[in-house]
Amino acid sequence: MKRIAVLLLALLLAASSKATFFYTTTNNSVIITRYLGFDDPVVIPDTLGGLPVVAIGDTAFAGCAATNISISTNVVSIGESAFETCYNLVSIDIPNAVTNVGDYAFLECDSLAEIAIGTNVISLGEGAFENCTSLADVVIPNNATAIGIAVFSGCTDLTNAVIGNGVESIADSMFFNCGKLNSVSIPNGVTYIGAEAFFGCSLPPGLSIPGSVVSIGIGAFANCSTLTSITIPENTAEIGNSAFGNCGGLTNISVSADNLNYGSSNGILFNKSLTSLLAYPGGLQGSYTIPGSVTNVEAEAFLGCTGLQNIIIPESVLNIGDAPFYKCTNLKQIVVSKGNLQYSSSAGILFNKDHTTLIACPEEKMGAYMIPHTVRDVGFDAFADCTGLSQITIPKSVLSIEDVAFAGCSSLTKITVPDSVTNIGIAAFENCYGLKSIKLPDSITSIAQNLCQACDSLTNIVIPSGVGSIDDWAFAFCTNLSSVLIPNSVTNIGDGAFENCDSLTNIIIPASVASIGDDAFSASLVNAFFLGSPPSVDDTIFADFVNVYYLPTSSGWTESFSGWPTVPAMPWTVTVSGLPGNGGTVSGGGTFAPASSVTVRATANKGFAFANWTIDGNVVASTAKYTFTLFGDTDLQANFVDTAAPRLVVLYPHVGQKLKTATISATGRASDNVDVAAVYYQFNQGAWAIASGTTNWSAPNLQLNPGRNVLNVYAMDDQGNFSKTNRVVFFGTP
Repeated sequence: MKRIAVLLLALLLAASSKATFFYTTTNNSVIITRYLGFDDPVVIPDTLGGLPVVAIGDTAFAGCAATNISISTNVVSIGESAFETCYNLVSIDIPNAVTNVGDYAFLECDSLAEIAIGTNVISLGEGAFENCTSLADVVIPNNATAIGIAVFSGCTDLTNAVIGNGVESIADSMFFNCGKLNSVSIPNGVTYIGAEAFFGCSLPPGLSIPGSVVSIGIGAFANCSTLTSITIPENTAEIGNSAFGNCGGLTNISVSADNLNYGSSNGILFNKSLTSLLAYPGGLQGSYTIPGSVTNVEAEAFLGCTGLQNIIIPESVLNIGDAPFYKCTNLKQIVVSKGNLQYSSSAGILFNKDHTTLIACPEEKMGAYMIPHTVRDVGFDAFADCTGLSQITIPKSVLSIEDVAFAGCSSLTKITVPDSVTNIGIAAFENCYGLKSIKLPDSITSIAQNLCQACDSLTNIVIPSGVGSIDDWAFAFCTNLSSVLIPNSVTNIGDGAFENCDSLTNIIIPASVASIGDDAFSASLVNAFFLGSPPSVDDTIFADFVNVYYLPTSSGWTESFSGWPTVPAMPWTVTVSGLPGNGGTVSGGGTFAPASSVTVRATANKGFAFANWTIDGNVVASTAKYTFTLFGDTDLQANFVDTAAPRLVVLYPHVGQKLKTATISATGRASDNVDVAAVYYQFNQGAWAIASGTTNWSAPNLQLNPGRNVLNVYAMDDQGNFSKTNRVVFFGTP
């Protein structure tokens, strides 16, 4: 959309080739507020109106099409989003006078390959160079002390980063998903490495963390597959969960002997007293027995340990955090010591002691599984990414299904959640790509955020009658979802609830709905029917043009809604017919109120069978009774197929007849309830041939043998039904 906006701006300005700078003045200096023009390169002048240009304001050059921009040496500040989405910009020099680069200043300048950051820059704002996907090298000057989060996030071509000595904090997501970053030096003096700061980077195998580092954030080095070893320095006092998670090459985490908070054993990270297991390196292989000193296993402690096959939990362990074995794709079984007072295992699956909570199923689990009838709670992440799990039976004992419990179970095709369940957590069935149907219980009161997101085999969903809210992105990216039934209990439909549901063309919004979030529906939506007053919307709920219908009896409607014209919905007509006309009878047509539930029926006559209902040649149902929601005038055709065999008689020659002629033409008649396609005959074991004619047929020029002659004849109709073969034996006499 931003690229389109840039193009529209260019078209509006095409008549003028003269660059225009809009600006304001303050304290005898100029702040540029907007640039309109087509110069390339663009030269930002030293002065405007006789006053020095000292600042580039927010969004001043956003969307500019130039490949090169030269910034005046007088400029001391670059505002928020100042050069955002300058897609063609390939290089930029930030002058030494600049002290501040604002948030998102160069966001998504995806051709920007070179930047020179001035030596006096103190502050780089949040996302300042985020998603500059062509940027290869960056040098942060020594004077820089304030670095915003995600400043270089998504710079996928970045290979080398030099961090100035003045930086004390590596901000959250600073180099997030910089997948080629293989050269970086963290200066001594850095005390904080933020959450996901180096997530997904190709860091040097033996990265050195300086001794000054006190805190390492959540996921700081997660998904760094090139890391093989890392050493925790003596001053580090805090390490977030999964700081080294999913590092597939990591085999050793060592800790300085002088560190007072952490220790390591066999390359595994623990607290100092070895009572809490914090991080298991992702590159270790085989089985592992947790030491008997351990009482706590931290959340995601084994994240991404793809080589781990078996885990043995001793009786000493009293607490296990959330998702401890997430993405352990080859984990076959979890075994708990019988003496453990908090946990137990059965068939390799982890439970609490009394089997009322199912905590973790190994991701290697295959086939069908029936949750035991003792279980009341299916825990957070319990079956996540069990891609080989093809069938799950949830008993009526279960009361709650926690967040992401079945996320990524891509082989599941059908799920029935019993009415005993009153809570289904966020993303509980997200990314279940093979899921074709799901029965949600009447006992739930909301559809959680991301509940079935990206379940792209799901074709229809019935929202239970007690649900009050469909939360954000609940069914987003369900690309085959074509039918949604929303009950009159729903009051809120969240942001993106049905976004990118590319097969959803019609939706009925009940009168109870009071609010609908942004981008709630996909661009594929054709018709939206509102059964009550218009709900409140934040921005736009439709991604593209849609026919907005409302009942003439409802109030509050104007000529447009959410940017699209509205139409009062009048009664619509359903027309039914049958083909062929003598194939059967049809009923159910007539005039109905908009969004009515209509049922049509077809009954086949003798000699016919019902095939399907079609609209404009497209099959919509294969059952003789078809119930659908009316979304406009509809012409339905019931198609019948002929099942009756044709009938055939041979009129000449007769059975046993004696003929004195050398050549004859056999004749007869054939009939069918629709049409005879052809009559076939065989004479004296010769090849089968097609007779001339159908209803009245003949087989000409049959050369008789002296004595016994045999004629076989049958008829076939258009549906491939065959009559009985008539066999006539007669005789030729000399």
